Amino acid sequence: MASSADGTKLAAIEYGGNIFVSANSGAAWSAKATRLNWVGIASSADGSKLTAIADTELVYVSSNSGGSWTGLQLSMARKWKSIVSSDDGTKFIGTVYDGPVYILMPPFITNISSDKPNDTYRPGDTIDIDVTFSEPVTSSGNVTVTLETGTTDRTCTFTVVNATTGTCNYAVQIGDVTTDLTVLSVSGTIKDVGGSPMTNFVPVKNLAENKAIKIDNAPAAVVTPVTPPKPTTPTTTPPKPTPEPEPEIDYDEPLPSAPEEYNYGEPFYNPETGETYFPEEEITSEEIPVLESAPEPLANVDIPVSYRDIDFTSFQGTGEFSPRQEVISIAVRINRINLTSNYICKNIYSDTNGYGVSPWTCQFAERSQAAGLISGSRSTFRPLDSVTRAEAYAILLKSACIQPNITPDNWQIGVIETAMEYGLTVRDAYSFAPNRPIQASEVYAVASRVKDLLEAHPEMCNN
Repeated sequence: MASSADGTKLAAIEYGGNIFVSANSGAAWSAKATRLNWVGIASSADGSKLTAIADTELVYVSSNSGGSWTGLQLSMARKWKSIVSSDDGTKFIGTVYDGPVYILMPPFITNISSDKPNDTYRPGDTIDIDVTFSEPVTSSGNVTVTLETGTTDRTCTFTVVNATTGTCNYAVQIGDVTTDLTVLSVSGTIKDVGGSPMTNFVPVKNLAENKAIKIDNAPAAVVTPVTPPKPTTPTTTPPKPTPEPEPEIDYDEPLPSAPEEYNYGEPFYNPETGETYFPEEEITSEEIPVLESAPEPLANVDIPVSYRDIDFTSFQGTGEFSPRQEVISIAVRINRINLTSNYICKNIYSDTNGYGVSPWTCQFAERSQAAGLISGSRSTFRPLDSVTRAEAYAILLKSACIQPNITPDNWQIGVIETAMEYGLTVRDAYSFAPNRPIQASEVYAVASRVKDLLEAHPEMCNN
């Protein structure tokens, strides 16, 4: 016979008969289990878990006070003599005639942890949940892990095949919040290599005991746009420049004939540079022609190039997304980086020429790196690759001499908050989608705002 600690739940065996259980201290009894040659029975302290042995049979367990029974395949059929149980009903010690003492237990969860460091996580982050078992187990279908995440408890699933660990990934969602993430329950059909089912899914050590993971759903702090101060008028009159000496004139040299004159008509707008040009005087035919491709290098001569002399369509991509070389070409124009027609590539990047790459890309990339618009830590520029929204905003902010407030562990948040501060976007960190490729239409729209901002406050880039 076996009893719960308070004596209300009793269990008795009959050799060659049934197992009998009582829930009222023996006032009434019910016959349970198959008729076998039962020789021993044990109970957990609360009477919910029972363990029974029969001569030359398996060890049988019940997790519902004897209502139903399951044979532990790993226990094997032996000439059992007696059995005792731990208070929680998960561990058993059995003896056999003329044999050793056996310690028996079904598989159970020893530990739940995560590889993520102790930190605060927000929507969009993913946290691995690692479940460790007492022995190799196999699941039938998915094992479901339910986590305490506030109003709505989130779940993740995994399968395990003859292994001691199983892992699922919890994706933090909007609305999730907890000061110490932990597992509420683990459920599924799990058996050990001998076929013994797992009956106890309560971990010995839970996630909250191993880690200090916080889920914070608080929105990003509202950043009030800051209007840069207007430039102050100098209080002192700058010194007059020293006049250059008059050039010597050879009066014996014949005068040149008047150059042919051209009328270029009304002012026009260049969508590539975002500038409107007003001819202030008639232009002669001796003006420098438009350069269709990068000119041949001319050693030791620094020849400036006007942006009007560059075919900026050569930077554009063929699809809806802006390639990296196009974003850089826009940033160079905003920052007014000086260019030359005889620039000799230093090969800082190994991929700034080739099919589809503008002949100007090498100069634009290397001068942008020197100006701090892009990093020089990589050996490749990836001119034809798409650019993420966070990358594009960071480059365009720097083109206006605005350094985003970034940190190494989360640079994208700093870019987003700085873009909001200067009125370049209304999307916060939760809706910005920083890793999405940026479309060409958005690049030009943001560039237009940056250009307007810089024109209104030229002191941002020292005029």
